[in-house]
Amino acid sequence: MTVKREKNFERSSSHRLFVSFTSGAEMRLKMGVKVKGIAHVGLYIKDIEQSKKFYQEILGFEKICEFVSLEGNKLAFMKSGNLIIELIQHKVWMDRKDGLFDHIALEVENIEETSEKLKALGIAFEADIYYDDLVFDKGVKYQAFRGPDGEHLEIYQTL
Repeated sequence: MTVKREKNFERSSSHRLFVSFTSGAEMRLKMGVKVKGIAHVGLYIKDIEQSKKFYQEILGFEKICEFVSLEGNKLAFMKSGNLIIELIQHKVWMDRKDGLFDHIALEVENIEETSEKLKALGIAFEADIYYDDLVFDKGVKYQAFRGPDGEHLEIYQTL
């Protein structure tokens, strides 16, 4: 499926909406700053030891930093590739509902192999591998599961 970008289009008979596309350099000048990428994703968890074990032993992350804050909260930074997840265990658990971020997608080389390995390690997936041909040029495959505190995770392969 190919989507064409139109420089302008008619919104209604009495209003016109004009859209212009600028280069990355022009956009940075207009916006003032350039973000290099995501530094880390913060994740509230109930049991830091259980979560560290899950992210290390099941998903292959390495612990790069761990400490207790002045307030008594336990924190651990876990890294895999260019993704860093900050595990945060508050001194007193605060019941939270899902926030504005719904899930963390973990990019993998081969989703079928990764899915089989995770199943062998006891991961229960919420559904079979899903193929979406509307995302990017050749599509993507993904499969959702939950972490130890119910966090939404998915393995994700760009085709």
